[in-house]
Amino acid sequence: MRLEETDNTASTNTPRSRRARTRRTWWVAGAALLVGATVAVVVVIVSGASSNNLSGTLINGTNYTIGPNASLAGANLAGADLRGANLSGANLRGANLAGADLRDTTFTGASLRGANLAGSVLDGSTLERADLTGADLTAATINNVNFTGAKLIGANLNASYLTFSVFTSARLDGMICPDGTNANAHFGNCTNHGI
Repeated sequence: MRLEETDNTASTNTPRSRRARTRRTWWVAGAALLVGATVAVVVVIVSGASSNNLSGTLINGTNYTIGPNASLAGANLAGADLRGANLSGANLRGANLAGADLRDTTFTGASLRGANLAGSVLDGSTLERADLTGADLTAATINNVNFTGAKLIGANLNASYLTFSVFTSARLDGMICPDGTNANAHFGNCTNHGI
């Protein structure tokens, strides 16, 4: 989300064409919406940051640097809104991304070994050459995702909603297909079993 502030610093007697204007732009890195609760809400605003590198992002009470090559092993990012983030080359081994909004996120070359992505939304994301060995994608929404060259060895896609995704040269050994069957029983793929 982008917030803008415009400041008219000249007095009201100054002609409009000569008024000094200052415009500042911030990217909101994290926010929470809690209905009917009494809590202290912290909104982290990163001045001048791009939406692809969200340094100092506060998620579940912890500050994270979200961006290319980020070190997020074991991080609790459950329910996070990381739409459009660039996590190329990031280390997300064992990270908890359950229920996270990961639409249009780039994970090219990232390590998601053993990560929990259950119930996450990955629509339009890129996971080229990503390592998802042993990852849990149970009940995830996976539409138009690029898994070219990715490792999904032993990954669990049971009950996931999977459409129009690309698995060219992907390793699917022992992967659990969306219909609950094992890819090994289908000659190493899930064609007609949810893919």
